[in-house]
Amino acid sequence: MKKTAKGNRIGNGSTSIRGLLRTQHKLTTANIKLLQQAGIDEFDELDADFSLESLNTWAKRACVVNAGKNNYRDEVIHKLLFEGYELAKPTDDDIEGSGEIQEQIDRVRNQNYREYCQAVPII
Repeated sequence: MKKTAKGNRIGNGSTSIRGLLRTQHKLTTANIKLLQQAGIDEFDELDADFSLESLNTWAKRACVVNAGKNNYRDEVIHKLLFEGYELAKPTDDDIEGSGEIQEQIDRVRNQNYREYCQAVPII
């Protein structure tokens, strides 16, 4: 399992409300200017001022989500333990048998791919 999920973060991935809002405001302003330069005038009268309360609520939640994605593996393990799952360390037998399992997975995957290629007509 990946240690982080940084590719899926909200906004700029910041865990700071101020940093997240500042970057998003700059990005929104730049996008509106680009749309206006492209001749799309529907955005001339756009009210980009959102309710301060809803904007802060979004930013707080985004920062919580980003913090969880920065520590993805730990967050998943913590939530599983909280739900009652038990964490077990792999034994030497598990590690030795993992090579065989991977080989079986590879064989099945390759067989399924061959069958798929035969079933799909070439156009």
